Amino acid sequence: MTNAAGSSATISSVTLTPPVGGAITTPTTSYAGPIAPGTYADLAITATASCDTAKPAERGSAAAEAGFTHTGGEPSTSLNGACALVATAPTSIVPGEPFTVSLKATDGEGGTIGGFTGTVTLVSTGAGCTIVGTPSVNAVAGLASITVSLNVDATTTTCTLKGTAAIDGKTFDTAPISLVLDGILGCSPTTFSTRSAC
Repeated sequence: MTNAAGSSATISSVTLTPPVGGAITTPTTSYAGPIAPGTYADLAITATASCDTAKPAERGSAAAEAGFTHTGGEPSTSLNGACALVATAPTSIVPGEPFTVSLKATDGEGGTIGGFTGTVTLVSTGAGCTIVGTPSVNAVAGLASITVSLNVDATTTTCTLKGTAAIDGKTFDTAPISLVLDGILGCSPTTFSTRSAC
């Protein structure tokens, strides 16, 4: 926070105001001066934003010894809370055999939301595929691993799943998880893709 060289007073305190959905967590929203005319102070803060926050933080305001309020003069700082749920999964599976999908809750910069401990669920979104096992787990520090298997219809060659979770009160789904099914054809003991012919 800069107090302009032409200022007539020393800034005695600074208050920062985050946007709706954001919060300043370290140390507080208010800082004691003084900031003399022609000098500046670095304000080290930690801020958080809810998942639907994607707007700049409001400018700080500074109260001077003379009793007036000085606003502006400092650029706004981006406070992006655009969250996502991302999945890592195998590209092919064998029906009836266990496989694992790893899921991660991410913030607006792509980092893991370490404080997220909510429920993450795998859901089948295509016909002919049924999830077997426990498709829901609680995340630990923003990460979850779900191990299940699939029962599939005889003519099904791919299954599509998605991960879903409520992060900061808002529902997020992963991109579709497309799994190619490998299995044993009745005409051979060898494992082929279900799309292969005997």
